[in-house]
Amino acid sequence: ASTASEAHPGQEIAIEHCLVSLVEQVTVPAQEAGLLMQLEVCEGDLVSEGVKLGQIDDGQAQAALEAAKAEFARAGQQAVNDVEIRHAQAAANVAAAELWAAEETNRRARNAVGEGEMRRLRLASRRAALGVEQAQVQQQLAGFERDAQAASMKAALVSVESRQVHSPLDGIVAEIFKRTGEWVQAGEPILRVVRMDRLRVEGFLSVKETGPQEVAGRQVQVEVTLKNGRSEAFSGHIVFVNPLVHAGGQYRVWAEVDNRQVGGQFLLRPGHEVRMVIYSNSPQRQ
Repeated sequence: ASTASEAHPGQEIAIEHCLVSLVEQVTVPAQEAGLLMQLEVCEGDLVSEGVKLGQIDDGQAQAALEAAKAEFARAGQQAVNDVEIRHAQAAANVAAAELWAAEETNRRARNAVGEGEMRRLRLASRRAALGVEQAQVQQQLAGFERDAQAASMKAALVSVESRQVHSPLDGIVAEIFKRTGEWVQAGEPILRVVRMDRLRVEGFLSVKETGPQEVAGRQVQVEVTLKNGRSEAFSGHIVFVNPLVHAGGQYRVWAEVDNRQVGGQFLLRPGHEVRMVIYSNSPQRQ
């Protein structure tokens, strides 16, 4: 839109014919392929960030999640089961006691227990001690298996959640591309949400009249004329000053302003042509 600005030393800077546009809009895609089982919104509905908008068929994903939960429970029980360790320790204690008894016998009566039997007892004691270590290693491995099953359960949960359609921002449902009962492919758009509580207002300033440093971060008031000549004002601040100067010595600036509703409808809308006043003596926003 063509613009014109008016500035006086120590006074506000007014820019006529500024254009209102969206700050943020998101086309919400399907994360997984499947049948769109539910769509809980219509065009024009106000939605909040994170609210559920729809549901893709998740029957198989739910079944996989239940299986993963069962495997995790099994692995968790195995990881804390120390029966094998206690059994191995008991066997090691018996073997050690038998070896000690044989050694005591030989101390009382030399060679009462033959060397062959002593070698067998020593081997049995050593084997039993290694059995304890082996049981401990097996329990550690069971702990690792539990962690792996926890990761599998988490992945299955993500698969279930990825079949839910959520709003990525606070806004209005502007378009719906898929309806309940339709098949969607992964990445295919389902609907579009636009943010309306905060809008962008763009205008041009003359570099000969106003330097970029004079407007960067400044507070603004945007004025729009509505039905029956009624005027409404909205507050905001400059968030961007284009470093490039266009033909004619003009550079672009834009502000973000807070919108508001009356009767469930936002007053300021993308496409409106408005007047923006930049307060030259207001504190800069950081």
